[in-house]
Amino acid sequence: PHARGRRRLRCIEEFREINCGDFDGTPPTDALWEHHDQILRAWREGDHGVRFPGGEDYHTLLERVRVGLAQAVAGRDGQNIVIVAHGGIVTASLKDVCRDLDHSVIRASPNRNCAITEIDLHAHEAESWGVLKRWASWVRLASASAAGSVSSQMLAGRRCVPCTRLFQSRHSMR
Repeated sequence: PHARGRRRLRCIEEFREINCGDFDGTPPTDALWEHHDQILRAWREGDHGVRFPGGEDYHTLLERVRVGLAQAVAGRDGQNIVIVAHGGIVTASLKDVCRDLDHSVIRASPNRNCAITEIDLHAHEAESWGVLKRWASWVRLASASAAGSVSSQMLAGRRCVPCTRLFQSRHSMR
């Protein structure tokens, strides 16, 4: 803790958005989005070797997430940890971070901009896994929007709005 109860923020590069390679900086078209969505669909269906042109495949993304989670929880047994991460990386990796994930929960609710996902994260030796507690909740954000503190564009889930999500996990060692 720092003065007046503030905590130091730390940037963990591993939680950056999916590396879409050659797609980054390219003007968006329907064909580009379709190609993007085909890659994400392939990952969801288990074809993890599919790679964004000039970017990463799912194996690389998942390893990056695991390294980031290890950094975030190191020395913080039993503490609540808030991770602000991009929604694409959270959504894509959730099925492997939370082994017993009910995929119908993910399909039923879109992961909107600034939505809150809560995971109980557990670690034993070199392995970590999570239990999904809350997925893509934005009810509090809708209340904040009505009060004028969150823009309605952020809640619209539009692709042109930067997608930052709040990813909270409670870490416990076994």
